Amino acid sequence: MRNVLRKMRALLREPQRGAVGVSLTDGGICLACLAGHESNALTEEFQRREETLHLPLPPTEAKESLWQAAAGVIQVALAKRGWEKSRIAVCLTEDEVFSYSREFPPLSEREMREAARWDLLASLPDAREESAYSLDFRRVGEREVVLAALPREKVREIHRAFSHAGLCLASLCFLPTGAGRQVPGTFAADGMNLAADDLPQEEDGAAFLAAQELLSREKNHLELLPESMRPADWAFGRLAALVAGIFFFCMASIYGWNAWRIHELQGEVQKTAHEMTLLSAERARMEQEAQEDGRAAQKERQLISLSKGALPCRSLLVHFGTRTVEGAWIRGLRVVDGHAVELEGAATSYDALADFVRVLEEDKGFFRAAPVLKKSERKQEAAGGSLIYFSLELKI
Repeated sequence: MRNVLRKMRALLREPQRGAVGVSLTDGGICLACLAGHESNALTEEFQRREETLHLPLPPTEAKESLWQAAAGVIQVALAKRGWEKSRIAVCLTEDEVFSYSREFPPLSEREMREAARWDLLASLPDAREESAYSLDFRRVGEREVVLAALPREKVREIHRAFSHAGLCLASLCFLPTGAGRQVPGTFAADGMNLAADDLPQEEDGAAFLAAQELLSREKNHLELLPESMRPADWAFGRLAALVAGIFFFCMASIYGWNAWRIHELQGEVQKTAHEMTLLSAERARMEQEAQEDGRAAQKERQLISLSKGALPCRSLLVHFGTRTVEGAWIRGLRVVDGHAVELEGAATSYDALADFVRVLEEDKGFFRAAPVLKKSERKQEAAGGSLIYFSLELKI
């Protein structure tokens, strides 16, 4: 997992394809230019030594500092060789840095950092505040620690000189005593594949180590350039691509989730709609059945209501069948208003009609009132002779 995170950090940083180390020697400037593998930026290995330059220090004007003069010379030399955009590491000398080594008891990294800070502040030659110095420390053994401090005024002076010259100052490194005299061993330990002819000479060692420290993952120096003054080494294009990729991945995930959820909800809605359709059909069928049942019940109630006061037709026919008179007969019966009967008949003579009416008048147990003769008329028959057609109304 640690290797994966390291590779991810390397991917998100600008590949260090080249670095320039700078050291001041007696009366001159030493520049060491190193080029890294362009195709193997993740491993930060070195490919070869590009060039070593020894430049004379020009005389400085009254208002010009040593570093201002040196930065101008360095800018001209690098511009001629196309290295003016490279990151620069300045190797500071022991004369410029307040440094010493001390043994501490076994401590954790956080505890050691705090102890080193307080020890440095207590050992500074003046009583100025901590913000007036740039501080750093590095373990060189289990208990031995090298501590270094550089006044912030000096840091700003060097940084301003390189900035005004249009150069990218990336490091103010301080190497422990003797580091510059161990150059071949140091390069071999860091895995540099340099030919024998490419190995730096002893007088170039400080500049080469400074350049190497910029390109190497393992830091063996004390860094006295505050992080706020260092150039950003993040590959913002890659960072933007990563952020955009994460954003679009999240958006795609959200869209996919929403699409799946919408699909699920649509399925549920369709299922509910189908169930509602079935329920609606069942409800309509039940309502229809209820309406039919209501209509049947209403008809039944009407029939019951009608039958309560209705006359028993069969009984009427049987009763009239027992009240016969010779020469008169019944041709039809019709119930009127539930309690009245309209009787139509025929008789051979008015005497026969009178006898029939008299028989009905005498039947007071069945008829409430005497029959009423509504009409009677004589009509000639086609076969010859005539008949009297009459109509009677009787109250049952």
